[in-house]
Amino acid sequence: MLLPSLEQKSEKPIKVPEIVVKDVRHSDQDTTSYTAERVNTATRTDTPLIQVPQSVEVVTQKVIQDQRAVRVEQALRNVSGVALGDVGQSGIAADVAYCRGFPCGYFKNYLRNEDQNQVLTFRDIANIQRLEVLKGPASVLYGRSQPGGIINILTKQPQAERYASIDQIIGNYNSYRTMIDVTGPLNESKTLLFRINGAYENMESFRDVVRGQRYFVAPSSPGLSATIRPLQSRENTSEIAGLRTSVFQRSDGDWPPSRTAVFWASGSIPSRLRRAEPESRLTIVSTATGGSRAD
Repeated sequence: MLLPSLEQKSEKPIKVPEIVVKDVRHSDQDTTSYTAERVNTATRTDTPLIQVPQSVEVVTQKVIQDQRAVRVEQALRNVSGVALGDVGQSGIAADVAYCRGFPCGYFKNYLRNEDQNQVLTFRDIANIQRLEVLKGPASVLYGRSQPGGIINILTKQPQAERYASIDQIIGNYNSYRTMIDVTGPLNESKTLLFRINGAYENMESFRDVVRGQRYFVAPSSPGLSATIRPLQSRENTSEIAGLRTSVFQRSDGDWPPSRTAVFWASGSIPSRLRRAEPESRLTIVSTATGGSRAD
């Protein structure tokens, strides 16, 4: 028995409403995020961090700002597997860090930047954008280095949009610190950019005649260096940074003697006493010129 064939009704296509995405998500914004999504230190390429086989930790600008870090060592406290230590040299300590038990190699914008042998004092963080710590051997990309890892300091780069800021930090014992950051274009076509980072710090102590001052400036201007933006996407940036640290009344042999209790029993020697000359000082002037950085 044959059944009559049923005519299939043709269905009209359903029109889906158009969806327009207007919001743009910018990945790896140092100033708004505690975590980084991309890293350059491990492979020297702009690679998502999830695709990097090495162990890399990043201290973003957001972390540095919220913690009010003023030294590199303060920012490195956020990195696991990194221990901090001080090496006294003429009364001034320098940045010393240990990655997985070995001394960390310091690099700035992928170029070697040794610690106490070069700067003789703590590095200032006024012109630092982020810190990238590569754990493990890195000699394939960076040459001779310790097997524990390296610390790559990435500095702030000139921007095409005008920006200016001033920060003020106030603490105990007449301590205050002022930081400035100014950047923008030098011409209408925005092919020549500049940036100036500076800091001034004054500090005293609970002990008499103990005080210090710190000056830091890192300019990027036509007379010194600049960022030139050609038609292609490659940008070359060179920079120069100067640091001056003056410390009055440096170490004078641990006096008053903190390890001898008999002097403190009578209370006749106040803890603020210092026996060195009131006007003795140690002044360190450090100037570092950074090589070209291509972005």
